[in-house]
Amino acid sequence: MKAAAVALKRTGGTLQVLLVRSSTNRRWVLPAGHLHSYENESTAALRELEEEAGYKAIAQHEPIAWYVPEGKREGVACILCWNIRKLAEAEPGRAPTLVAVSRAKRLLAQERSEKEAEYLSFVLDEAVTAFLLEEAKHENPHTLR
Repeated sequence: MKAAAVALKRTGGTLQVLLVRSSTNRRWVLPAGHLHSYENESTAALRELEEEAGYKAIAQHEPIAWYVPEGKREGVACILCWNIRKLAEAEPGRAPTLVAVSRAKRLLAQERSEKEAEYLSFVLDEAVTAFLLEEAKHENPHTLR
C-alpha cells in the first residue's frame, strides 16, 4: 500500500496544493510512497512529504480518499495535510511547486488516462472539502495555512 500527501495551503483567497515531479517519468504527482511496516497512512504521507518535497505539515489521521492508479495493483491512501512549511531541500529533480487546485487538476491529468485523471480530481475535491471543514473548526480561518 502507498500513502499520498495532499498538502493544501491558503495563499490569500486561493487554495493551493503541493505537487512534485515523479522520480521515474517526470510527470506531476502528489508526494507519495510505500508504507513502512511500522507506519500508518498518515505517518507515511508526512514522511514522503518531507523526503520528496522538504516540507513538514499537520495531517489528518484517516484518509480522505483511496484510489488505485491505472496499471497498478496496490491502492493509495490520500491524506490531507495542512499548515505546510518548507524546512529542507527536496529530493533532486522533484521541483516541489504550490499551484492552485484547478491548475493542479490539469497538471495531474497530463499523461494519464481520463479515468485516472477523474480519480485524482476527485481526490483534490475531497481534500478541499476536508480542508474547509478543518478551517471552519478554528476561530481564525487562516490558521490552517
